[in-house]
This record gives sequence, C-alpha cells and structure tokens, in this order.
Amino acid sequence: MKLNIPFTLIAVAVAALLGWMVYAISTPDDHAAIAAFGSGISFAVTLIPAIGMTYETCGTAVNLRVLSFGAFFAILIAQLIFAFTHIALPAYPIVSALLVLIYIALAYAIARAKQ
Repeated sequence: MKLNIPFTLIAVAVAALLGWMVYAISTPDDHAAIAAFGSGISFAVTLIPAIGMTYETCGTAVNLRVLSFGAFFAILIAQLIFAFTHIALPAYPIVSALLVLIYIALAYAIARAKQ
C-alpha cells in the first residue's frame, strides 16, 4: 500500500466538507460540533483507502475499495440520520465508533490476505 498524496488531499477535503455539511444540518443541536468532527474523521478513515491509496495487487485493491465505499455510504447514512433526528449524545459516538471499528477490522483482514 502506498499513499497517493494528491488523491489523499482530495479525500481529506471531501471528508472535511461532508463534516461541515453534517454541522450545518445539525446546527440547532448542542452537539453539532462533536457531530461534525466525528463525521469528518469517519469519512476520512473510509475515503483515504478508497481513493487516496494504491495497492500492490488488483484483488486487494478492488476488495478494499468496494469495502471502503460501502462503509463510506453506511457511515454517511448514519451521520445524516443523526443530524436530522438530533439523537442524544451517548448514542452518537457509540454507533459511529462501532461502524468505523468494524470497517477497520475488515479492511485489515483484506489487506493482510494479499489476494
């Protein structure tokens, strides 16, 4: 795995803009800044392997990109649900962290298999 700097910067910029979008949607909520920061980190964790990295083997690249984009859309849907429904603070980090940790575990297993 190698980091592609221009695409990594694009992935981080997209994650930051989406985090700002979550902040704008959940602005009347007291925890909008926490939601924006958490969603930005979650988006960056999934977008960097999806578009900001190159891989040695084609099988690993396809599997990690499909997993990364699937996790990205799952996290995006969860973040939008949190933003629109103004769910209580304890539920937000628990669900967000579980989604990210499950994604990291699956991505690690795929990367280690070296298909």
